[in-house]
Amino acid sequence: HLLTYGSAVSKKKVFSTILRLGIVSLCKQKYSSNVMEKLLVNGSPSHVGYVMNALSSFEMDGVPVCVKLAQDPYGNYVVRKATEVVGGHNIQAMLKERMNDFKGSAYAKRVIAKIT
Repeated sequence: HLLTYGSAVSKKKVFSTILRLGIVSLCKQKYSSNVMEKLLVNGSPSHVGYVMNALSSFEMDGVPVCVKLAQDPYGNYVVRKATEVVGGHNIQAMLKERMNDFKGSAYAKRVIAKIT
């Protein structure tokens, strides 16, 4: 609610809490994934850019974060929303490159359906 109707100060406080808790871990939780989606839609351009950078970063095993989240029961919603916002083209390209990794994942199939 704060991300949709709140002031710039309240949005900044929410974002600082998100940074403290960790973007990727919040994307994997039922209710906090909804907050991440709202942030992508209603956040300031710098906040959205920070989240998009986190989603397009790579984990230690060389797999993009967005690919792992696409296979998560709650993370896939955040990835789908990220492909809709400005700058999602980079994430779309990463997902398309790794389509073979999504075989057998019902959650990732929803993401692929969204970007193709």
